Amino acid sequence: MTLLAGYTSKTIEDEMLSQSKGVIREVLSITPPAQRGEGVKLMGVAARRAGEARIDADLRGVFQGVKIRGFRMVPHLFGDRSPEVGKKPPYRVATKEKHLNVEGIYNARQASRSRRGKKSLTRGQRAPYYVDEKKLDALARKLKGNVGKLAQGSSLRLIA
Repeated sequence: MTLLAGYTSKTIEDEMLSQSKGVIREVLSITPPAQRGEGVKLMGVAARRAGEARIDADLRGVFQGVKIRGFRMVPHLFGDRSPEVGKKPPYRVATKEKHLNVEGIYNARQASRSRRGKKSLTRGQRAPYYVDEKKLDALARKLKGNVGKLAQGSSLRLIA
């Protein structure tokens, strides 16, 4: 570095700053959702949309959003403990949410994906996790809010 600074008539500090700007540019250009590779270069709005689409695909691969109403209608009853016994079908049966921690399940599946070295997010089971639509939408909003965080604001000031 000292030798290079001598040839370019820059101080070592100026050369270090120049080199670090180059490194930061490269890191930002390969940071998701921006993509650079063989014939692919996504930046800006296109990269953001690609990142958001990837999040939607990951969430759809693991979860199925359902409307939790607190009950469901069933055509048959098993046992005679229900107050609905003796009435004609369909019967109204109380239900409760099975998977309460949607973000915890998502994080566990993300960790599993990184351990396996795979690109796609999987369920880890045959059926999807049926979760409340509102919780799934809230998680999607939170994850999409993080898309492109590194490529905005303070990191861009470093390379200006």
